[in-house]
This record gives sequence, C-alpha cells and structure tokens, in this order.
Amino acid sequence: MNNHPVRFDTIWRDLSPGLESIFKTQERMAPQRYMEYYTMVFNYCTTNEQSNNFTHETTNNRTRRGNRGTPAGTAGAEFVGEELYTRVRHYVEDYARKLLQECQRLSGDQLLDYYTEQWTKFQFSSTVANGIFSYLNRHWIKRNIDEATRPGILEVYNLAVSIWKSVIFDELHHNITSAALALVEKDRNGERITTRLISGVVASYIELGINELDPTPVVGQQQQQQQNSVVHRPSVKYQVYRNNFEQRFLEDTRNFYTTESNKFLQSNSVNVPDYMKKVEQRLGEERDRCQIYLDNTTMDSLMEACDTALIKQHLELFHDKFESLLSRQQNDHLGRMYTLCSRVPNGLTKLKEILKDYIGQEGKAAIQQIAREAFNNPKQYINCILEKHKLYNRLVVDSFKTDHGFVQAMDCAFRKFINNNAITEMARNASKSSQLLVLYSDQLLRKGARAEDEKMDEYLEQVMTVFKYIDDKDMFHAFFHKFLCKRLVYDTSASEEQERCMIAKLKHMCGFEYTSKLERLLTDVALSRDHSEQYKQLPRTSNVDFSVIVVMSNVWPLGQPVQFEIPRPLLDCIDSYTQYYINRFNGRKLTWALQMCRGELVSTSKTFDKKYSFLASTFCNTQQIAILMKYNEGDDTYTLGQLHVALGTDFPADQLCAVVQSLVKTNLLKLTSADGTALTEIKLNDNEQKFTFNPAFQSRKLKVDLVRAMSSARETKKESEDVQKTVDEDRKLVIQAAIVRIMKMRKSLKHQLLVAEVLNQLTTRFQPKVPIIKKCIDSLIENI
Repeated sequence: MNNHPVRFDTIWRDLSPGLESIFKTQERMAPQRYMEYYTMVFNYCTTNEQSNNFTHETTNNRTRRGNRGTPAGTAGAEFVGEELYTRVRHYVEDYARKLLQECQRLSGDQLLDYYTEQWTKFQFSSTVANGIFSYLNRHWIKRNIDEATRPGILEVYNLAVSIWKSVIFDELHHNITSAALALVEKDRNGERITTRLISGVVASYIELGINELDPTPVVGQQQQQQQNSVVHRPSVKYQVYRNNFEQRFLEDTRNFYTTESNKFLQSNSVNVPDYMKKVEQRLGEERDRCQIYLDNTTMDSLMEACDTALIKQHLELFHDKFESLLSRQQNDHLGRMYTLCSRVPNGLTKLKEILKDYIGQEGKAAIQQIAREAFNNPKQYINCILEKHKLYNRLVVDSFKTDHGFVQAMDCAFRKFINNNAITEMARNASKSSQLLVLYSDQLLRKGARAEDEKMDEYLEQVMTVFKYIDDKDMFHAFFHKFLCKRLVYDTSASEEQERCMIAKLKHMCGFEYTSKLERLLTDVALSRDHSEQYKQLPRTSNVDFSVIVVMSNVWPLGQPVQFEIPRPLLDCIDSYTQYYINRFNGRKLTWALQMCRGELVSTSKTFDKKYSFLASTFCNTQQIAILMKYNEGDDTYTLGQLHVALGTDFPADQLCAVVQSLVKTNLLKLTSADGTALTEIKLNDNEQKFTFNPAFQSRKLKVDLVRAMSSARETKKESEDVQKTVDEDRKLVIQAAIVRIMKMRKSLKHQLLVAEVLNQLTTRFQPKVPIIKKCIDSLIENI
C-alpha cells in the first residue's frame, strides 16, 4: 500500500467525473467503478491520517507512553476530510442552483412534474454518493458531529438533502405547495389528475425533515451528560411536511367542505338523508385520498377537519331532523346519523336526549290508547310494552350499535312510562304495573297456558325484560310470592321446572335475598309431597280423596285463619292427618288454613234432570263445600240466617254473602225474597232471603270452576290493599336498616346527604319517598 500522502487536487480530479456521472448524467455505474471511487476516498483519508499521526506520535511519544489506558490511533489521531467535505458541499450546491433556475421558469403541473422527477433523481444520486463517501462519514464527519465543534456538519446524504432544502425548497415551497393543493381541489371536484405528482411532493417534504431537530428541552439523565458533551436531540422528520404542506392542506379542506356543505344545504335543507349520504361519500373519498397520495400521519387530522366542516357545523340540523326520522322509522338513516354524529365530540348527547323523550312519549301514548281495555287485561298491557321494546331495542342494536348511552336513554324512557302512565294514573297507584306483570307471569305459569316448553324460556325472558324497568320490585315480589303460593296450593302450576326457571331469572337480576322465600315455597311443597305419599300408605276409613300441603307459616303468605263449621266427612280427614303428623313430628303444631283449602264435589245421577246425560263436578273452596253439603241433609231451601248458622255464627257475614253469591251466580242456587220474589243480588242484613237448590242446573262443561266465580264475586281490591299495606310496613323497616347501616359507617353525616345516600342504596329495590325517609330518621332519633 502506498503510504505517501495523496494530494487533494489529484484525488478531486479523479472524483469529479464520478460526481458528474452520479448527479448530472446519472449513468448506470458498474460495481467495479463504484469501488474505485470508494477506494480513492479511502486512500486519501487514510494516507493523510497516517502521515499526520506519525508526526504527532513522534512529538508526543513520551506523553502517549504515560497514557497506557488510551487506545493507540484514537486519542491523538487527527482525521482528514475537511477539504474533501467542503468541495463535495460546493459541488452539490452548484448543482442545486442550476435545478432552481429551471424550476423558476415553470409553474403548476409542469413545476410539480419537473420537481418530483428531479427530486427522485437527486435522492438516488445522493444515496450513491453517500456510499462512496461512507469512510468520510464514519470518521471525519462522525468525529465532528460527536464533538460538535463545527455546527452544521452532516453525513453526505443528509448534507445533500439539507442543500436541496436551503437552495430549492426554501425558494419554491410556496409555489410547489400551491400547485399540489390545486391538484387536490381538482380531484375533489371530480377531475382526473396525476396523483404521483402530489405523492412525490409529499415524499419530498417528509424526507427534507430528516435534519430537523426536536426543540423539546433536554431533561432527566441527559442534563447530566450535557455538562461534558453536546446532546443531539432526535430529528422531527415530519416538521417540514406539516409546516409547509399539511397545515395549508387541512385549511383548504375545511374551507372547501364548509363551502360545499353550506351550498348543498341551502338548496336541500329538508333532505338531510341525502346530505348524510353525501357526507359519507366525501369521508370515504378523503380516506382514499390520504392513503393514495398523502402520508398516513395526516389521516386523523384530515378526518377531524372534514368532521368539523361537514358534521360539527351542522349538528343542529341533524338534531332537528332526528325525531322526524324516528317517527318514520327510517332506521338506515338513523344509523347513518349516529355514525356521523359519533365522529365529533358531544355529537351524540342531544340525540340521546331526543331518543329518551321520544320513546317516553310514544310509550305513554301507546298505553293511553289501550288504558281502558288493558286495565284488567295484563296480557294486553304487557304485550303493548313488549312490542314497543322490541321496536326500539332493534333500533338501538342495529342503528346505534348498542351504544351504552343510547341503551341507557331507552332504559330510562321505558322505566319512566312503565311506572307512570294512564293505567297507573287510573289506579292511582304506581305499583299497578307490578301487579299486572305478576298477573301476566301467573297466566304463563298456570296450567292451560298452552305455551310450548321451548318457547316458555323466551316468554319468561320477556317478563324479565319488563321487570327490569319496574321501580317497585319489592311490590312485584309481594304479589308474585302470593300468586306462587296459590299456584302451589291449588296445584295449578304448569311445571315446577318452569317455576324454578322463573325464580332463577329473578335471582340472577336481584340476588339471593330477593328469591330466598320463593325457593323455600318449592322446597316445602316437595317435602309435603313426600309426607302425603306416606300418609296415603296408612289404612283409611274414609272414602274422601284427601291430600295435605304442610308448609312453614313464616314463609307462606296464607293470611289470618278463618274459623267455621267444617262438614263431618272433612273434619274426620283433618283429625286423621293431624294425629299422623303429631305422632311423626312430636312438638310441632299444625294450624289449618281453611281459607286456602279446595275440594271437588261430584254430583250423583239423581241430582239433576236425567235428560242431561253428564256428571257434574264442582271445584270449590271449603266454605262452598260446607254450604252445598248442607243441601244433602234433605231440604232444598235455606234462609241466609240458616246458612250462617251452618257455617258458624263467628263466620263473617260479608264473607258468607260472597260465598253464597258465587253459588247464585253459577245458577246452582236460586235467590228469592221472603215473599218469593226472584232476586239477583244478596242483601247483607236480610236473613230471610231464601236460597233454593236448582235441580235444573246446566253447564256446557262437566267441570265447573266455582273458585273463579268466588274470586270474581269478591272484591280483589282489598287483597291488593293488604299487600300494599304490608309492603309499606316492610319498606319502613328496610329504610331504617339502611339508615343505621349508613350511620355506622359514616359516624356523622348531614341530613340531606343521609337522605341522598338512602335513596342511592334502595333505588334498586324500590323508590323510597323522601318524606318517609325523613320520618324514619326522626323515629330512630326519638328511640335513641
């Protein structure tokens, strides 16, 4: 290897043709020629470095021997390259100025075409030159960059890019950007353009940012390093692109679409659906535009600019047309409006409020139309609610993508009109919806409901759909508890499995405590069934088919026992079972709930006219059985006073009239006054009224349900009032317990905050009234 220094003039004379070939003629360079140029640079740098290092080493030999920890060739080395670096920079600057002169003669598309073509060539040439001068990059340039002794020193490629920016870009960027934006506008107006011109400009702007420095202050560990050396911050590559293209592009976008949208709506202000379609189309075009010839980092800012101009500025118009679309059930357009409004901050807030108010109004109006018919028709009432829920739930799912806010708006609307509507106002009781829902579920769970097993779960889910919106869930529980008890006692439940399924759904929604008593009812019935089977195995002296349900009195809502004279055949059965049970479970006490008993009487063939060839069976409660069996004693006619004596003088007179009235209503008994005048209604205090057995009784059914006649004859209002009274008393206890629980945790609390906390804790069970809460607080204070 030649170790003699290489003169710079000599090497530059050999390198110049290579740079000419790379930048100007851009001829294809063979690998062998490329390596020749690389070797020239290498030889120039290394031979001159060795010469300098030798002189330096002779002068400082003694010093270096004392610094054994410093590697040879680094601490004292002086890299050569400044003159070569300077000459390369001047060459590229001269080349760039010639390109600038050509660019300044062009404009519009011609300028873009020439600029992007020359930039592509220049970038390729700079990359090749960077390879040839890579040894210079690794040594002299790197040393100057690390030591920061000479600001502005860059690797050869970065130097070329920096020169392009300072010579060409800084002079022409305004014209280039304007020409590119003019093409974008043509594209938006539907004209055909050459997209590579814009993408080429964008790529150029981004690459020109490789030398930009982050202005963010140095913090943390880097501050400690800065004391000894200069810390180089990372480049902000997109700064040139954003400052010189993206900002103007976004501003033009806002202006273009603001003008277009205003112009469209001025001529089509009532046709919001068409405008929304136009917006969707434009948003899709802008997404494609960004992907084709812009940088992906612009996508979010571009979409925000479009959203502001096309949607945000016209939100009020969307809000005005939203209810109209709801009323016409144009779910496709509603979904489109949701999608568009969701793109802007708080764009959906007003829509949720409108939806909530609209559903509430529609629900109340629907119930108003059927109020009179549905007041005592739970099926019609619940089906009306379910129909509305199906309609708007499908809207929320399909059009509003099950958005949580819209689900809440729908739930709030349903909760409001279900608990306050024409029917609850007619009943003057907010719990009327709870009662009707219980009656509806009772119809489903009773025998004869004719619901297929595979569909029963769907029907029960529908019950739970409405139940979710019931405020007074404790009232629902009280009525459901009572009706479940009746179904189990009277053996009218269609299926124990269905009962358990319903209870499981209630448990899932309200918790274990809510359903514990309901589950206990089913447990008691199952245990009682085993007792009855064992009792039937014993020898029997009576021909009465007798079965008993033994339950826990503190779980079953049986009411107060009613005492009356029981017919001897039934009394013998009661005594027999009582003796059996006491012998088996010593220490327990049986209390017979006669008011809940039911029985079946079978008429003999001599009871009615033989020309009616049927056997009449009559289902009735125990009081009805006692009265009908009275007519087996021989007389066909009894006065009201005699019947009262038959049931016992302690038996309430109003209940006696209700029992006898049910028999009159079914035409088993004929009612006349003392002078023989036919009557239809019993007078409460007239003990001389006569009741004659009717041998001409007729019915299309072989089994006549006297229990239903009894229920319709009695006033069910009192039963509802009793349940309401019980629930109100229970609520007071629950409120007091909540107050005590809160105060134990908080120790001290302002009165208003305590009331608010109680409301918050109990709202899932029922809606406590503030005056009741205040009374409970006062009561607890007095009892301290």
